[in-house]
Amino acid sequence: MERRKPFMQNVKLGGPTTIFEIKVMLCYLLDSLKKPISAEDLLNVMMSEELVNYFEYESAMGELLDGGHIEKFVDESGEEFYKISENGA
Repeated sequence: MERRKPFMQNVKLGGPTTIFEIKVMLCYLLDSLKKPISAEDLLNVMMSEELVNYFEYESAMGELLDGGHIEKFVDESGEEFYKISENGA
C-alpha cells in the first residue's frame, strides 16, 4: 500500500514531505516547549513559517490526538491548548 504524500502548496522547499514527518515535527515542537501552547499559537507558528499546509496540519493533529501522542485541553476562558503526552514524548 502506497503512503499518501502531503499536500505541499504554500510549503517552503525543504519542509516535511510526509504526514509522518509533520507529526514528528509537531511532537518535537510540543516536547521542546515544556509547557502547553494555545491551538492558535501552534497553528500560527506552523503556518507563518510555511512549514506545513493547513489541511495537512489538521490531519496530522487529528492523528496525534487519536493516537494519544498529544493532549488537548480547554482553559477556564474557553481557549484550547495542546501539550505533548507521555506517549508522544
